[in-house]
Amino acid sequence: MTSINTSLLYQKGFDNISRSYAEATRVTNLLAQENRVNSFDDIHAKDDAKQFLSLNTALQMEDQFSRNMQTLQDRTNSMQSLLLNLYTIFENIYSVCSMYTHLPVEDNKASIIQICNNALYQIRNTFNNNIGGLYLFSGSKTNIPPINEHVLNNRNYRYVAGNDLKLDDSYYSGDDYKLSIQIAPYHIVEYGITANDLTFQKGLAGIHLFKEYTENNTRLPVAKQYLYESLNDLQRLIQNTRHSYSIASDYLENSQEIRNHVISSKDLIESNYDLDTLSLLSRFKNEEVLLKTSESIFMQMIDLNVLNYI
Repeated sequence: MTSINTSLLYQKGFDNISRSYAEATRVTNLLAQENRVNSFDDIHAKDDAKQFLSLNTALQMEDQFSRNMQTLQDRTNSMQSLLLNLYTIFENIYSVCSMYTHLPVEDNKASIIQICNNALYQIRNTFNNNIGGLYLFSGSKTNIPPINEHVLNNRNYRYVAGNDLKLDDSYYSGDDYKLSIQIAPYHIVEYGITANDLTFQKGLAGIHLFKEYTENNTRLPVAKQYLYESLNDLQRLIQNTRHSYSIASDYLENSQEIRNHVISSKDLIESNYDLDTLSLLSRFKNEEVLLKTSESIFMQMIDLNVLNYI
């Protein structure tokens, strides 16, 4: 059990408030010396000050959203390239699978199995591509590769009642979270695609079913159907990724114009004021926020009882 001297905590909280209040008062006095304001209320009453601080905030937000857009553009561009690579892999397997609809498989079993295994390796390596230190198909677990070794040897399906197939994602090491990013105050773009998407479960099942076909000459039509559906779904995912990329590209093209407008508005205000005064206004805003935060923490501290420290 650890005991904490609450009087020391109270004193520390009070000291934080005192320091914040003293700095806010000092900044206000400096502003008063500039004959701009005489009190805290005067600062809030000045429309120019409000507008200047709002423009400062808008410019900071614009910078952040521009960085977010660049991130979205870079990631979706990389994802699009990898998805196109996956499409080519599945398309090649589908072509081979279709070819053996009318050809005997007995003399080519080893070749088919090798083709399928190579495809599985390529799929794993494509998904496990590290982009800027991140694995983009792992959901929120961007620090780990999405595809594990099960994709190579274990079928991601099993037979259930009625001899139907049930797919699974045992090959997947990530989670179901879809990556997203904020690009405007009330606009969040979801761009994430996980390697356990049903699109890929079907494609992988199709490859394993094709391998199974070489062993017992069954379920080739099912393998073809799964691969065909996977290809169609992949086209949709690629299109969605292209759309997200386009959103980012369009925004970045216009972002400089937005920045220029904000900066011009700031310049117009600055032309009527001493720069030191505007700097002090910004500092006052920061001190006011810090003061309110310190007061809030202090009031919460007063409400604490000894059980919070056990």
